[in-house]
Amino acid sequence: MKIRYGVSTLFALGESFGNIVKIITRSRVEHWQIFDDGQHSICLARAEILCKLARSLEITFSFHAPMAETNIGTLSRELAGPILEKIAGFTR
Repeated sequence: MKIRYGVSTLFALGESFGNIVKIITRSRVEHWQIFDDGQHSICLARAEILCKLARSLEITFSFHAPMAETNIGTLSRELAGPILEKIAGFTR
């Protein structure tokens, strides 16, 4: 089993999504973890950009749930539903 290492975009959370795309494009990193938060919040258009990058650069992505004001571990069904829907929304 080969262990693959990646880089998280947390180091550049203050950067725009466009700058993150440039950083990814210029790197030799094969796996990126994208933080779905702040300026990096994922929507369908951004998910499509990342899918095109993954195909063209032969890289992979994983996504980290939003951190700010979000607790995906909440026991409250009223709060967990919308949070999980947002996370799942861009993976369809």
